[in-house]
Amino acid sequence: MVSISIDSLRLKVLLGAYDWELQAPQDVFADISLDAEVDEACRSDELKDTVDYGALAGRIAAATGGGRVFHLVEALAAAIASTCLAADGRISAVRVTIRKPSALPNAAAASASISKSRKLTTW
Repeated sequence: MVSISIDSLRLKVLLGAYDWELQAPQDVFADISLDAEVDEACRSDELKDTVDYGALAGRIAAATGGGRVFHLVEALAAAIASTCLAADGRISAVRVTIRKPSALPNAAAASASISKSRKLTTW
């Protein structure tokens, strides 16, 4: 088992509980940690034997952009977790934290985290 992380992935999303927040896409940051059965990559040193995190980042951007609206950071985190599990069958678990810098005027960010695995699918 190998842990793979993507830290502070910047995404432009329509996100907000209030109409004024949904006027234009805003920056959020995703921290994504994957558990993947890619031990072969440790021996082969070949991209085909691991999760291509560049391709995964592209899939996440496509799944969360394009005019899709999220009202809560929790829902955005869940969508990203589902996208990760669907992207590669070798991924057994994913943890996603979304940070929304514009959420509060007196805080660096507000955030929500979610964990999802293939064995425990609840949404």
